[in-house]
Amino acid sequence: MAQLDLFDTDIEDFVPPEFPGRDGLIQSLGSVKYKIEGGDGRTPEEAIKITGKIRHFQGIALKYIWLWRFCRGSRQIGEKAMRINGRYLKKVTIERPDKKVYDLYFDVTDFHGKSDSFGKM
Repeated sequence: MAQLDLFDTDIEDFVPPEFPGRDGLIQSLGSVKYKIEGGDGRTPEEAIKITGKIRHFQGIALKYIWLWRFCRGSRQIGEKAMRINGRYLKKVTIERPDKKVYDLYFDVTDFHGKSDSFGKM
């Protein structure tokens, strides 16, 4: 499992050229400043953490880009929202091409509940 430590990375450098709908996604994310760090995502304690000055939809988009980049060929078969020790997590269940199933945890605390429109939710 790959780990990224990105900060102030241009979104065009993170979204692979072959990502479906890449141009529209880049335009909607604009000049997002984000960081993806943490562990390998195999446990809540080692969750992949997405942080930065981002709104909810931007954080979700970054999560799916991460999955597309590093779990190519797998398919998502489930997702569950969780709160553990004051942190908001998403547990994403993936089925690999070899039919093995595993869970990945994303820490979404930084953008959880942030409005996708201007102003407060």
